[in-house]
Amino acid sequence: MKTLLQDLLAHTYTLGFISTLKMTNTTVESVSDDMTIILTVNIKDKIKDFNGTFGMGSLNKLDYLLKCPEYKDNGKINVIYDKNKIPISLSFENNNGDFKNVYRFMNETIINSKLKRPNYKEPHWDISFKPELNAIQRMKYQIQCNNDEKTFQVYTENNNLIFKFGNDALHSGSFIFHENVNILLKKHSWSIPQIISILNLTGNINMNISDAGVLKIDVNSGFANYEFLIPAQRK
Repeated sequence: MKTLLQDLLAHTYTLGFISTLKMTNTTVESVSDDMTIILTVNIKDKIKDFNGTFGMGSLNKLDYLLKCPEYKDNGKINVIYDKNKIPISLSFENNNGDFKNVYRFMNETIINSKLKRPNYKEPHWDISFKPELNAIQRMKYQIQCNNDEKTFQVYTENNNLIFKFGNDALHSGSFIFHENVNILLKKHSWSIPQIISILNLTGNINMNISDAGVLKIDVNSGFANYEFLIPAQRK
């Protein structure tokens, strides 16, 4: 359980724009704080200690508790349940029993009221591919070259998928992110900080792009598959 929770926070909380999670058996749902990115997490193996639907907030607190040196080696982490066997909290206790903490979950009613997912319909994907590590690194170079930019454009040109930064009237830069793309895509823009933070996550990454202006990034950590559904920036 501890390893999976650490994996979950490493792929959500560390992004900087996910602050609440909703867990239902082997599925975790969330939405970015700006209400644009939809996250769906499919956990590989069911956590036997987690039943029903509940929420996790204050992820910074849970993240520290999982890393706290007092609980590092043989500390005890136990799930506390309500009368219906739904988890209501996690109790942390060190080996000596003289250092304790309790992390409280949200009940189903509260998490449903706090987590409002936009009603997006997944589009047809025009391009599907696994990004090369070198392409992600080159994107980081372009971000540094254009460090005052907040968004970047994605489009196809000469059968290549192009990532462009900046404006032709001022400073700008572009590069080929993926080759041999046999479809023409219109120009759409996405947030630089959000996309690069997802691409920096540990795991096997796959990308899907729709000409309708939607990007999907899947990150498989081995413990779970993290699916980020990201609409293009509005002009």
